[in-house]
Amino acid sequence: LRVQGTTDVPLNARGRLQAERCADSVLTQFRHRLCPSERSTPILSSSLQRAADTAQAIARAVTAEVHKDIRLNEWNLGVIEGMSKDEAAA
Repeated sequence: LRVQGTTDVPLNARGRLQAERCADSVLTQFRHRLCPSERSTPILSSSLQRAADTAQAIARAVTAEVHKDIRLNEWNLGVIEGMSKDEAAA
């Protein structure tokens, strides 16, 4: 695992699979609350690609829109971004 912070890295294959599983779970949990004739609540996401891609997977599952908001971005972690936990601790 690497410290990511504001480094805008896309989801890898594992992350995409996890996003799809998350979307399936959200759909299963909230299916009874979803009404196709009503406007759905937007999915909020940071502007970082990995978060937006995850939000988009959920939005597709529940037929919603993604609204990106920079205020939801992770903190800038400076020089430790991209490092492993052990590297950052050294």
